[in-house]
Amino acid sequence: MIQTRTPMHAPPPGADRLSRIRVVPGMAMSAAGRSCHLLLAHDPLESREDHPTVSQDMLGIAAGLGLTPSWRPSRHLVRRAYLAEGVVFLDYGHEHLVLQGPVEQAWYALAAASGYTRLSVALDARPDEGTDSVTFMAVARQTGRLWAGITATRIAAPRGPR
Repeated sequence: MIQTRTPMHAPPPGADRLSRIRVVPGMAMSAAGRSCHLLLAHDPLESREDHPTVSQDMLGIAAGLGLTPSWRPSRHLVRRAYLAEGVVFLDYGHEHLVLQGPVEQAWYALAAASGYTRLSVALDARPDEGTDSVTFMAVARQTGRLWAGITATRIAAPRGPR
């Protein structure tokens, strides 16, 4: 039998797992200028957690966002990042939930002005709280455990009274 579809990944994790996933904003300079980045990373493992479960959760987020392994060229995603003053929201493919994280004013201003953000999802948990994001991403990329893409960034429309 010839396989005509890619295998299904784990579904995006629900509310019970989101509290352990960090949205880590960063900015980088390249030949093209300054750009915004978001790293989605799982907190260091606790005794009740294991590597396969964390990897499946993170792969579910990466697949929900439409990311590809970082060794492939980054692609532009259908899903967007939305900004509200001091917060970024990501539609990661869950039916009812979004990922969110705080961002500083400089990050917010650059993301709003540029209209895009580079996203990365690490499939492994951070080894400890002291590991900086740049080192963690470099190791994840070298070991093939980082998925990436580029998303449009839009300012969220304010909600009126209900």
